[in-house]
Amino acid sequence: HESWSAYYDILRNVKIINDNAKKDGNKFFEGISLVMKSFLFGMMTDLYGDIPYSEALSAEGGTFFPKYDNQGEVYKGIIGDLKAAVDLFASIDPSKDAIDVGADVIFGASSAKCGRFANGLILRYTMRLYNKKSEMNALGVDIVQEFNNAASGALTSIDDEPTLKFPGTTNDNSAPGGPLNSSNPPFLIKPSAVIVSKLAMLH
Repeated sequence: HESWSAYYDILRNVKIINDNAKKDGNKFFEGISLVMKSFLFGMMTDLYGDIPYSEALSAEGGTFFPKYDNQGEVYKGIIGDLKAAVDLFASIDPSKDAIDVGADVIFGASSAKCGRFANGLILRYTMRLYNKKSEMNALGVDIVQEFNNAASGALTSIDDEPTLKFPGTTNDNSAPGGPLNSSNPPFLIKPSAVIVSKLAMLH
């Protein structure tokens, strides 16, 4: 229950990113949102099988009890969204669609690396579905062809790895990790210089 709720909590935020990206014509963040959506729904269907998917995240429209989708349909949607993300990243012209490097803490706003990650996820799911080729073919998805199409555009080296580098300067102020992180999490909350200076002045 906890994991299920946590994933849908994140997906609600991802939907906001997607809606705003479409409204603003921001292809980079639209692609990012599709990758995040696919990654999260992929974990959920791996864990639970059939899940609310096509009607999920639709409470604003009055859908409070979304239907459960067959796992094959979920994978079909995931692969479709990842392909759409690959196309979005490929269509970005860095000279016209400049993205602030700080807006992407994983790949530094590199649409090429984002595209390779999306293709890598397609490889992950098509390999996972290899023994279900006939079932996926019945849904209109050629698993082998999708794998082959994504293979040439997937991650090529360790430099493409989607690693989040935490911004702290020491083990004590970076998370996760550090001697204070797990055993005493409240001690990670530190006052800022602004409030410390103000308090010192009042003293």
